[in-house]
Amino acid sequence: MFGERLSKERKRLGLTQADVANVLNIGRSAVAMYETGKANMDNKALAILADTLHFDVKFLITGQTDVTTNAKAIDWEMLMMISRAIRAGCLSKGIELPPEREEWVVKMLYEHFIDANEISPSLINNTLTLAMAA
Repeated sequence: MFGERLSKERKRLGLTQADVANVLNIGRSAVAMYETGKANMDNKALAILADTLHFDVKFLITGQTDVTTNAKAIDWEMLMMISRAIRAGCLSKGIELPPEREEWVVKMLYEHFIDANEISPSLINNTLTLAMAA
């Protein structure tokens, strides 16, 4: 369980195993062992991940997210890209979303990006269709 959460948190932050290994001054294979549950991470390493890479240690240990930690990891560039894509989609459809609907679309697409690490044009189109119907 810890290993799965470690892997998910690393990916949420857009980091590779090598990135984590470099910060912890260990080999990439050690990180892989943590993620597969073949080795246990010590408290010092957890503190380094929290302080240096903004890992959500509460999530790693309990599975519950810490909103303040997650706020540090917002990918503002991705949010801007999503916002531009939504506006372009609205223009191509000849529609105008109210601000609260646009905010909902941005949130839905960003949450999908965090989980799947991708956003397709068809997903944007389908989400806009849902937003117009609501």
